[in-house]
Amino acid sequence: MTDVSEVEWHIVWDIFREFVLPHSGTLILNVVLFGVLGVVVSIIYAVILYKKGVFRRKPKYYNWSVKLYYPLLIGGIIFFFGQVGFVRGVYKIIDNEKDVVVTGI
Repeated sequence: MTDVSEVEWHIVWDIFREFVLPHSGTLILNVVLFGVLGVVVSIIYAVILYKKGVFRRKPKYYNWSVKLYYPLLIGGIIFFFGQVGFVRGVYKIIDNEKDVVVTGI
């Protein structure tokens, strides 16, 4: 087992430069597309929950903190969809470069 201090970082940079940088547009596009999809889904979900009455409460002194569920819900869904977009982008990059990787092994 290798120690972190024994990692040859020039090899890691060569792999990153050869495989990831040429396809960075694919990665960014997937993250942006899934982020926009996450915004749409989270707004629709928040509207549905509001119409069902999930966010309605009797006015109390802590009512302002309960209203923080809206941005928390929207931010959580956008974060989840952004992660899905990132994973899909990495999968597409690996799928495009699988022949080069397999021949290199």
